[in-house]
Amino acid sequence: MFQAENESSLQADYNPKRSKLVIKEESTELLIPMTQAQLQIACEHNKVVEAEKILDEHPELLSKEDIKGNTPLMTAIKNNAKEMVLLLLSCGECRLDHINIFGENILHFLTFATVTKEDEMMHLLAKKLLEEYPFFINYKNKGGETPLHLAVQNNNVEIAKMLIGKGAKKEERNVCGYTPVDYAVFYQRDEIVELLKDGPVVEVVKETEEKKEVKVETKDLKETELKTPQPNQSSEKQETSFFNLFKRKENHSVSPQMNYRKMVSSLVLDPVITSTTLDSFNAKKKFRMISIDGGGSKCILQSLILARLVKKFPELIESTNLFCGVSAGSFVCADLAMGIRPADVAQLMIEMSKHMFQKKSRGYTEALYSNEYIIDVAHATFGDKKLSDLKRGVLVNSFQFDTGKNDPKRSCKACVFNNFIPGYDCKIADATLRSSAAVGYFPPYDGGYADGGIFENNPSVCAFPFVFGERGLGIEMKNTVCLSLSSGRPPVSYIDSDKYTDVGMLQLLPICMDGFFLSRKAMADVTGNGFLGERYFRFDPVLFENLDLDCADAVPKIIQIGETVDLAPIEDWIVKYWL
Repeated sequence: MFQAENESSLQADYNPKRSKLVIKEESTELLIPMTQAQLQIACEHNKVVEAEKILDEHPELLSKEDIKGNTPLMTAIKNNAKEMVLLLLSCGECRLDHINIFGENILHFLTFATVTKEDEMMHLLAKKLLEEYPFFINYKNKGGETPLHLAVQNNNVEIAKMLIGKGAKKEERNVCGYTPVDYAVFYQRDEIVELLKDGPVVEVVKETEEKKEVKVETKDLKETELKTPQPNQSSEKQETSFFNLFKRKENHSVSPQMNYRKMVSSLVLDPVITSTTLDSFNAKKKFRMISIDGGGSKCILQSLILARLVKKFPELIESTNLFCGVSAGSFVCADLAMGIRPADVAQLMIEMSKHMFQKKSRGYTEALYSNEYIIDVAHATFGDKKLSDLKRGVLVNSFQFDTGKNDPKRSCKACVFNNFIPGYDCKIADATLRSSAAVGYFPPYDGGYADGGIFENNPSVCAFPFVFGERGLGIEMKNTVCLSLSSGRPPVSYIDSDKYTDVGMLQLLPICMDGFFLSRKAMADVTGNGFLGERYFRFDPVLFENLDLDCADAVPKIIQIGETVDLAPIEDWIVKYWL
């Protein structure tokens, strides 16, 4: 398995008086809740009774990761703890699509398990995983090893057969340039050498007098059955329990996170964006900005508009010096700076909108939605890359509720993360997640960060001090152009003066938020025009109705606007000022 350079230096310090297990690595201490550590140990040693007690009290630990990013199921499979595997799968969502910090998926771990046709439970689990997660078959860990590499290394002939039969590539190379064939020769795995030499393996189901396997065709991943007369009641009970488990879990077998990861892995990035750097520090050259407002599902609109513009002006995105984004718009601008083409960004935003607003809370005492999905999306898209790893400028604004107890000037803070002014860099995933934690919709992220739209939903306004100011790039205003795209405005974008007269708080509260955002929106345009004049262009198309951030049901209509709204004013402006 691929390991971190310092993994061997990890030491566990257990003190029975402590409530946490302390893992020491050089000067850093990582605290792991004791029950979580106990569950991982139970999974490692197949202590089913102990694990069941822990999960009864703490069901949330079923999907928790250890310091290596391994879930309890990964630990159980790696240690061939078969009864534990069955227990974990029967308890709920085990995150079969999870990838640990070394880039290893569930199939990498399966290569450590003893899988034979006689051991029906593990053999069936292997078959199900290969059928339902084909994307993982040739997925490489950070050492460049596919599951087939590890199957060869671990001399797991049965898993190697199954992987090859499902299309595992024998020519895939690890970071040192070695293929599974090289592994087989080096480790003297003669039987696997023959498998690799003979080509794809087709599994043959043998009928005997004792049993006969009949596979029922899977339809829409709803139900798969295996009918096998069993010689005794106990084995029949185990098989029935295992299949009931999969019937309960079929809806999770192809998760939204996995679908999104597949989309990301299939993208072809713009080579100009990923390989060339613009001279953004020359104050005498034209400096081009694209600014993307926040808006939740409505940010699909801006992506579609940019996709249409790029068809007419192919170098529009490639010539952009700075992408500014806030809230969901931060994902759009970071995607563009990564080299993802606008049409693909639109598809990613559409996919996100399907799932990011699905898990509602039980009341008004907590956020409406879980942020687990968007956290996975951010890490799937950006990995561990920092803003400074990008070839184009990126600026994302967020709001921090609390700078922390250790800050002598403890306060709320407006944050503007970027990759061109020292001291403002961070991971791309963190920047987007901090910026998109819409208050009331999602929990605060990473120590109290919330949606930057709280103080400014037009991020170009946040960028101007960093572009023109004495502490910024010092770009001359006369050389700067800015295209600012809103996520649309409601048909009625005012507060009726006949209704807003001498009213009290009860009548005022419902319109306070609308008034706040409309006033900030208007002032942002005044600011942009004040700095840049006609070189600032604001495109603010009218929506069909007033839409909230979580308007996933309205996505088809949003797409229709994005594909049909008249772009002639933008096109004329681009010809006159951008090119």
